[in-house]
Amino acid sequence: MDFTPEAGRSYAIKGYLSEDRAAVWLEERVSGKVIEKFELEGDAELGFFEK
Repeated sequence: MDFTPEAGRSYAIKGYLSEDRAAVWLEERVSGKVIEKFELEGDAELGFFEK
């Protein structure tokens, strides 16, 4: 992700994680506008985490 923050604005990194879905997004705090979002559905094995 390429991101250049604007002066005077604040941002939050948010996400969601479950066994069948993962999502991470960057949100502008005041407006709630999503700047960019990455989402993956299905089994997402990372290889270095064990259940």
